[in-house]
Amino acid sequence: MLGKSRRPPDPAPPAPAPQFTAWLALIASLPTHEPSVCMKVLRSLESMGAALLREGAYVLPDALLNSMGLQRLEMLIVSAGGIAQLIAFRSRDAAQEVTLRKLFDRTARYEELRRTLEGLRVGFGVSDPAAIARVMKRQARTLSTIAAIDFFAGPAKSDLEALLASMEREVHALMFPENPAVAPRERSRGAFLGKEWATRQPLVADRLACAWLIRRFIDPEATIRFLETSEPLPHKAVTFGFDRAQFTAASDRITYEELIRFFRLTNDAALQRIGQVIRSIELGDHRSPEAPSVDVMLSGARNRASSHLELFAESEKLFDLLYDQYFLATPTRSKGGAAAIT
Repeated sequence: MLGKSRRPPDPAPPAPAPQFTAWLALIASLPTHEPSVCMKVLRSLESMGAALLREGAYVLPDALLNSMGLQRLEMLIVSAGGIAQLIAFRSRDAAQEVTLRKLFDRTARYEELRRTLEGLRVGFGVSDPAAIARVMKRQARTLSTIAAIDFFAGPAKSDLEALLASMEREVHALMFPENPAVAPRERSRGAFLGKEWATRQPLVADRLACAWLIRRFIDPEATIRFLETSEPLPHKAVTFGFDRAQFTAASDRITYEELIRFFRLTNDAALQRIGQVIRSIELGDHRSPEAPSVDVMLSGARNRASSHLELFAESEKLFDLLYDQYFLATPTRSKGGAAAIT
């Protein structure tokens, strides 16, 4: 008896073709008779993160924003009398894929930024934390710029983001310690009249604002000293605005806000609003609309002043103007001089 014929096995399905990256290439001959156009094109390509294949050939991964940007540059070059052609293609094979991706390796730029951040970390506990915070804000913007053109992000990006986040937490802890030095307990007005008040250099916005607040609302007869970093503190001086001073940043308050709280000036809306401006400047976030303008004016005063006392005098004028402006916005408040401390 003949056996049943066996059906041959189905052939194995073909292996899926590798999915290589889609690319855009701008092949261009720039209009050398229009140098401004050439410069605009080259700067745009750099900001987009385009890689140079050879002279006049630039490549980017095929994405919507890249496509729109390269199309605009193509039209600009042609309208200025140059030659440009935008070409879409995929990597021919795995070797070409690796070669093209290497053109977009941002590891060196991440490493340079990492060294800058590590250099900043050396100053923790030594340099003014508010100044460090402002520099770190600039480094954070640099990181965002690199990440925006890191089309094939690897561990270098995530590692640097983690480092920056960790350092930002450390700086915040330095600026707003959980257990700051204990301020004087006595709050009688006489205890803070005619005193010598001392802070450290550099004269950042918070220290200048504190000195103005002391002279205008706490101790009109105060003598303000701006000490070098290593200069010893004057005997019996009331200290403010630096680590282990009698009045310093605490919890989530800058020193200016701590003085307002301690001397019970929190019902003065104009003083509170100045505090919001100074906080924005110190933290570098510019959440207060006025902060950028005030920061620019303080920078101008620093450039103009020939001494710390002259800078303080200039800043007093600025804070007086701010206070008057903010006071007019709160007409129900009574304008006063030194604080009545009970």
